[in-house]
Amino acid sequence: MAVIKQRDQVEIATIRRRYYDLVNQGYSKEDAAAAAQSGAADTPAKKAKTGASEPAPEPLKTLKRVRLEEPEPEEEAKAPQEVLKAATVEDDLTRINGIGSGTARKLSNLGITKYAQIASWNKKQVEEYDDKLGYRGRVQREDWVGQAQALLAEE
Repeated sequence: MAVIKQRDQVEIATIRRRYYDLVNQGYSKEDAAAAAQSGAADTPAKKAKTGASEPAPEPLKTLKRVRLEEPEPEEEAKAPQEVLKAATVEDDLTRINGIGSGTARKLSNLGITKYAQIASWNKKQVEEYDDKLGYRGRVQREDWVGQAQALLAEE
């Protein structure tokens, strides 16, 4: 028994698949076999179900591979590093009485890093963050919202 290399097996499978595709499209078995083996899948004459032959279809044009151009970088990507750093600078939440470095870290983990975020809290949000931090009313007693509003007014 002859040893068939993997490359040959792939080639045989490709020819077989091409042959069956052509037969399913209506090509005669002889034309499909010839075209599948030659690699010219679109050149044999197609025979109608009545047996009459039609002219061969035009061969497909070869498509060239085209490298897509990289999109233009957005204006934000062109901004200087200082501007980008300034946009991501966190406020020093420890300036609010009752917020130490540990609480500031917990707030940061919850996504709160700016005075404006705390200043915009309504009563429900105050209770929500109070519960998340486990402070049992401390946020309201120490008036974090009022202090954050005052710090925003200073800036």
